[in-house]
Amino acid sequence: MGVRSRFVVGLSFALGVSLLLLLSPASIKDSAASTFASSSAGWSAYGASYRGVQGVESGPLLRGNSSDGLFDRLMPDVNYMTSGRAAGLTNQVIAAINLIYLSVVTGRVPILPPFHANNQLSKTPIPDLPVSLMFDLARMNREMVDLRGVLEWEDLQTDKGVPEPEVGCWGGMRKNNALEFAKIKVTWTDYPGLTFPPKARYMSWVQFIPYLTPSSPFYHRFVATKVHPSALAPNDQFACIDETMDGTDFADMGPYNEYAAGFGGWRWAGTFLRFREELVEQGRVRLRKAFGIAPGQDIPPFVTMHIRHGDFTAFCGKGDPCFTVAQFAFQLDLLKKELTESGRPVPLNVLVMSDESDPKFFEQVKARGWKMSQDGEGVQNPKLVEELGGWHDTLIDNVLLASGDHFIGTISSTMSLLGSLRTKDWNGGLSRMVGFKDPELPLH
Repeated sequence: MGVRSRFVVGLSFALGVSLLLLLSPASIKDSAASTFASSSAGWSAYGASYRGVQGVESGPLLRGNSSDGLFDRLMPDVNYMTSGRAAGLTNQVIAAINLIYLSVVTGRVPILPPFHANNQLSKTPIPDLPVSLMFDLARMNREMVDLRGVLEWEDLQTDKGVPEPEVGCWGGMRKNNALEFAKIKVTWTDYPGLTFPPKARYMSWVQFIPYLTPSSPFYHRFVATKVHPSALAPNDQFACIDETMDGTDFADMGPYNEYAAGFGGWRWAGTFLRFREELVEQGRVRLRKAFGIAPGQDIPPFVTMHIRHGDFTAFCGKGDPCFTVAQFAFQLDLLKKELTESGRPVPLNVLVMSDESDPKFFEQVKARGWKMSQDGEGVQNPKLVEELGGWHDTLIDNVLLASGDHFIGTISSTMSLLGSLRTKDWNGGLSRMVGFKDPELPLH
């Protein structure tokens, strides 16, 4: 079954059930910091040019040039979707994946916001990062046959003096400053059926998609009955929403559980969002040094561990083991048993990635014969370092998390979640997560 067929079959189940509910008489009601864009030096800091990624069978995605206003740039036969951003890099990646997913479902072209560095990444301001400097958007567009094309906000940047357009957008819980990077004046309209405080933490895409679909009768009915005639309604051709991180197909699952189960945005978009080859190659350089392998030689099979401490230690009870090296060793032992029982090779090497800085932690890792990702530092590609600036090390870390034959991560960490999914989908590996009260395996 091809990508298109699997996509349609999967969505038919979720959306079919939802639309039956939406169409019933009882439910047709409405239940259904400094920014990069503010500085002309931001995008040019990366020395790259942007033209958007056009689908194989589609026409141009934009017209005009940077001297034209936003709505003058839009093609009359193309519908678009964009969103704001929030939280750290990994959550912004999930939001981008969900934006691409929603765009495909609703027949729109996604306009991806750049990644923003929060305090977890850097204590000093660094320029926002275009998504295409982390991911191979052209490859994704080739492999996702239902995706008409991809744009980034840089493709829509305008010259100084061009008036900021007024845009009607959908908003929920994160509409404050969500789109400040975009140089647009936003008028927010609450999601259909949204109550304050929200009844649920997560937005259900299944309920919202009928309003996001171009020329939808649900959209037109909502605007006609719920938006004041003098107010700026959400734009039909240029759909924008405040954020996509907290949306799921089914709101009661939540984004973490939905992704972990292989559903939603990851299943139909995220698995196609591969890292740039330049980043992958630099990851290989780091791995060879960490494992003591000469340049050009094959990297031995290994298990990647993501041991997150930092703010996650607050989740642990007093006196309980808290994501210890011994807990990860216990899960590694179970992983090896599973591989042995299934007749698959058992890797002898382990690469540990962690935000821990306590020297005792590193001693415990070394005592088990494992390698730290820091063991591979010191060999860099100067051109890549110059291009990525303060983002370089974080992007390489993301690549390393997805490079192992198998994966063991920290429960509830979205960084571990994506590392796990990428390892399973891209490398055919097994994955396990260390929980808050998992047993420990003593060092023999």
